[in-house]
Amino acid sequence: MTPSIWIDYEKRLEKIIEQKFVIKRKNFADLKKYLTNQETKFKVLSGLRRIGKTTTLYQLINFLHNEKKVKLAKIFYYSLDKLSVNGIKSEEFKREVQIAIETDKIEYIFLDEIQDLIAWKKWLKILYDDVCVIYRKNIKIIATGSNCLEINDNEDGIGRFDMQNIFPWSYEEYQQLLMSKKISNKNSFDEYLTFGQFPEFVQPTIKNFEKFDGLKTYILNETLKDIKNILKTKISMEEITRIIYYLVETTNNEINKDKMAQQLSLNIRTLNKFLDAFVASKLLFEIEQVNALLVTKSKRNKKYFLASPNFICALLHQTFAEIKMNSETNQFVGSITETIFLQKIIFTNQNNLSVSYVKNKQNLEIDFFLKIIGQKHDNKILYEIKYREVINKNMINDFFWNYDKSYIQKILIIQNALPLKHSLTQALNKKNIEIVLLKNFVQNW
Repeated sequence: MTPSIWIDYEKRLEKIIEQKFVIKRKNFADLKKYLTNQETKFKVLSGLRRIGKTTTLYQLINFLHNEKKVKLAKIFYYSLDKLSVNGIKSEEFKREVQIAIETDKIEYIFLDEIQDLIAWKKWLKILYDDVCVIYRKNIKIIATGSNCLEINDNEDGIGRFDMQNIFPWSYEEYQQLLMSKKISNKNSFDEYLTFGQFPEFVQPTIKNFEKFDGLKTYILNETLKDIKNILKTKISMEEITRIIYYLVETTNNEINKDKMAQQLSLNIRTLNKFLDAFVASKLLFEIEQVNALLVTKSKRNKKYFLASPNFICALLHQTFAEIKMNSETNQFVGSITETIFLQKIIFTNQNNLSVSYVKNKQNLEIDFFLKIIGQKHDNKILYEIKYREVINKNMINDFFWNYDKSYIQKILIIQNALPLKHSLTQALNKKNIEIVLLKNFVQNW
């Protein structure tokens, strides 16, 4: 028997079920249903580290034991980043778990950091085919992993498990967290854009500079781990830091890769590898340019956005409120605003969405063009983001140029909550432009 896999595992579970959990992520209800229905596919939860994936596993274990009265002996939890520390080889771990399943020792299996298990996809495929199909055992497996868990259609495991993306905390979840901690905050939206997507930093007792340092360390260290996993090559912390700070400075601006490579002292091939790895790890959003006809113009012209507005604030070492007030940094207000918009759009339309930006021959831009693929027809929407105190009539002619076709929806996202003048409303209506407050847009997540 493997030396450490079963030692005190029930005691480890007892520590988990003793914990109290107030806030549950939005995917919790669906995962509860999975544990109690006849669905056979396994679940793999992928997402940024430290956004609550492990906590979700703990909550599900609590649910099984405390509500469904499942004996702890039938539940197995293991954090696979401890394999090497405990002197356990991947093949030994797999063999012991499979024996335990076949002998009905365990029925519910929770695996953390599954990317640390060698050939994990192939193993889940074998478990599904041999145990679920041949032996007709309805075992439940929920695993978590980092953002770099990418599954292609030709890879092992397709059809045997569902991949679910777990995202940073929404504004609604952040507000629930504030209520649970009895924290009153009149500027909660600004704070959400600064720290609120990572619950461990929603602590009034922690000073802002400590939160910034913690988030910055997280970004650099976790990025380094994921990029090394994807590229399977050496990359230094210095290289990661230089690339990330360059991206902060250019977030929501079109990237000139030749210029970027020159400034970072990288060749273009290496830079493309790094950028592709950042996107694959979901630490970076990438969008392509389309022309005025809304057709892809060039795959070389792209914009990059960091995965969270909290990252921009941490790397600038300023709250969103401070960034707005500081003349040297208020250019980043647009970056943060567009990042939270893009984040919300991507998170709520994962599988049927293409996002790009529009640029015409005169180099005029529209921030975002969304094509949402529908069953009968595609829904096309143009978005312009304006985080300004005042929107006046003179600006309207610049919005969306001459896109007057009825099948293209035009939405202007603004910050100002003051009532619009009647003449301004009429002008917007004439151009068929819908106006939405940023806070309301983000809140409906």
